Amino acid sequence: MGECNAVPAAAPRLSMPPLPMPQSLALTLEPDADAVPALDRAYLGRFTLGNLDLEREVLGLFAGQAPLYLQRLLDADTPQAWAEAAHTLKGASAGLGINRVARLAAAAEGLDVFSVAEGETHDQARAEVVDALRLAIDQALGLIRELSSATG
Repeated sequence: MGECNAVPAAAPRLSMPPLPMPQSLALTLEPDADAVPALDRAYLGRFTLGNLDLEREVLGLFAGQAPLYLQRLLDADTPQAWAEAAHTLKGASAGLGINRVARLAAAAEGLDVFSVAEGETHDQARAEVVDALRLAIDQALGLIRELSSATG
């Protein structure tokens, strides 16, 4: 039998309208934040095959990139740019077991911060979401620092 050189067709993108900004953003973003670990060490250990040096390296990369992810969200000037920035943060955090950030970013990805309540600006809506993400990232970074000092 010959080799299969067929290129798989791209998966169709589902197009769903973004959710409007809710009145209670914090509840929508993370209704059970305390139930979600900021950093899932067991998952991270499986991801790095137990290599502590690799854990420190990938967590250090995330720590260095986290401010850039937040800035991309603040700078987003279209729903697509917002969704892409949130999706990037979701993937970066979920891949390392930084679950609270990943869940918040997943929720943020589906929010339409450009359809805001009367009297609120797009900048205010984005800032509210980014503040919730910043808090979750700060919690994760604190755990990353603890881990680095304990194993370094």
